[in-house]
Formats: sequence, C-alpha cells, structure tokens
Amino acid sequence: MKSIKFYFKPILFLLSFFSFLILFQNTSLAKNTFFDFNLPSKLLLLNYEYKVTFEHLISQSEEKDFTVKPVMGNGIIEIYDPERNIWIKQNDFRSNFPKLSSEMKVRMISFGEYKSEICFEIQHTKTTVLYKTPCKTYWDRSSLSGYINLINDRILKWKELKIGFPQLL
Repeated sequence: MKSIKFYFKPILFLLSFFSFLILFQNTSLAKNTFFDFNLPSKLLLLNYEYKVTFEHLISQSEEKDFTVKPVMGNGIIEIYDPERNIWIKQNDFRSNFPKLSSEMKVRMISFGEYKSEICFEIQHTKTTVLYKTPCKTYWDRSSLSGYINLINDRILKWKELKIGFPQLL
C-alpha cells in the first residue's frame, strides 16, 4: 500500500504543475503567428514610393498595438506615417515608427551596392516583444541597367570582331 502512495504524490504534483502552466500561459495571437511582407517588384528605383503588403493573422483592431520599422542591409529605407504625414528613416527612434497596417508605403533613399536585403521589425507596443519578417533580396534597377549596357557592349564587340557568339556545349 505504501508503494502506491509513493508514486501518487509526484504524479499529482506534475499534473497540477502542468495544469498551472497551461492555464496561465500567455496565449497572445501574435506569438502564434508570423509576419511577412511583399513588395510589387524585385527591382527597385531610388526615391520611388512602393506599396508594402503585410501578411499576418492579427485583426485590424489589434494592428494599432504594433509598430513597424523597416531594415535595409546596405542602404537607407524610409516608411511613411500617414497619421503624421512624414517619412521616417530606418535609423530613427523606435517610438517614432508608424502603427502596423496591412498596406504601407516605403521608399529607398540609397542602395549600398547593386542589391540589398530588406526586412521589417514589428514590435508590440504593450509587451515590447519584437518580431522580424524574413529578409528578402532586392536589386537596384539603375545598377541593373548598367549591367545590361555591359552585355550589349560585349555583343557589339563580338559582332565587330566577327568572332560570333560563344558556343554552348
């Protein structure tokens, strides 16, 4: 009879402990979801406004509890705040960034190279929990046109030298 009581107490303790964890677990919808974004093109022009579409499982009433900060690897990106009618650079204070909306505007001020990674940091203003979208690679359209000109110049040289085009095996 003593052996049954000996095993019963730890089991009872573990059951009550896990019940406590389940009942008092913070079940915020944002913790169980993801954030992602889409821009209309992979080729971006400088100083041109682009509409960013955010994907998430948060209701529109909860969107106001989140702020959005754009992050660009090697360049400068700005996000538009429609409430204050201003553009905010990525290195501004966290408190200045606009509230999350399913559609927002961004523009690239500079590209460090011909391509750059862009992502967004989304912060819950009440809990200060920080979420990050996946980073995506985008290209500077003006540097790509330089690359196309380089290819065209090489084709013209091949024609002038009458070498012909390289044969593919």
